[in-house]
Amino acid sequence: MKKIAKHFVTLFSIVLLLSAASDYFAQSQQTTLKGKVVNAETNEPIQYATVFIAFTSKGCLTDENGEFIITNIAEGKYEVVCAAVGYEKITTNHSLKTGKEINVTYELKPVPIQVNEINITASVPEDWEDDLLKFTKEFLGESSLSEHCTIANPEVIDFEIRDDELIASSKQPLYIFNQALGYKVTIYIKEFVWNTNFDLGKIAYEPFFEDMHSDKLDEETEWKKNRKETYLGSFRHFLKSCADNKVYEQGFRLYEFKDDEWFKRPIVKSVLWQSEKSLDTLLARILSKDSDNSFKIESKNTIAVLFLNKGEDSNYKWYKKRVYRTDELKIFPVFLFEISDRNFIVQ
Repeated sequence: MKKIAKHFVTLFSIVLLLSAASDYFAQSQQTTLKGKVVNAETNEPIQYATVFIAFTSKGCLTDENGEFIITNIAEGKYEVVCAAVGYEKITTNHSLKTGKEINVTYELKPVPIQVNEINITASVPEDWEDDLLKFTKEFLGESSLSEHCTIANPEVIDFEIRDDELIASSKQPLYIFNQALGYKVTIYIKEFVWNTNFDLGKIAYEPFFEDMHSDKLDEETEWKKNRKETYLGSFRHFLKSCADNKVYEQGFRLYEFKDDEWFKRPIVKSVLWQSEKSLDTLLARILSKDSDNSFKIESKNTIAVLFLNKGEDSNYKWYKKRVYRTDELKIFPVFLFEISDRNFIVQ
């Protein structure tokens, strides 16, 4: 897991931006994932189990026979999550190829109910609300869009303080609503550890998107407009520009930090005047093509990404006076990204 610097990476915004880009890849060739979910001990089918592709809106519930089918999936590498009440969640990796239907069986282990875990209390633990505020700030971010995000069931989150680190976990998924983009997002937290002294943390999660619906036409129109605007300059936009070999043309500039130089957060003025040739030289070293629909960005150093065609988010202008956006994904440890036209995997 990588250390992430506050103010330069808004993790929940990554999720929103990835999903917001989905309309831009509708022309990709498609494939199908189907199968069955069963009890690992009895082999009985599990009804109403959730099966979804992480970081997408592709998913469904199993029927009375435990069967499911997910169609219209673009070719690529994906994390597939399978979960059901009373069972351990599992995550599997699949490489989907166009024209090749994949048939799988997911076996879920029942979770034994521990009597001593049942604890009914009328009050919340001391400092829980303060911990929730810190968690919400770091998990959802502080951009103007994140102000429209709400966690519908925060009571399922457990907090622990260990060596100046805030640790959050949940045995149940979080349900998050974003009124600015019109999404309901189901989030399974894999890891949340935030060092309150250094303002650095480790966060991992598996999200599933569902479109919200409104009776107001103007609200639906506003959602579409916000999604399109949010995509511009986003991490998803950057990755798609890499895949299309249009990084410079799309307005992105890159700078590679050495060792722990990124932690000092220097403002590199020279990158603003980066030539196309200089950018191409850097990309040629860190970007490679694996197949027709898969690319890799690999670097042992940290890559700063600047997008020149969009102004700073208003909520970050107080932080430091800058001309260009720094609120989302402008400095991040690359290490290894695998990119296809609909998804990416970080290692």
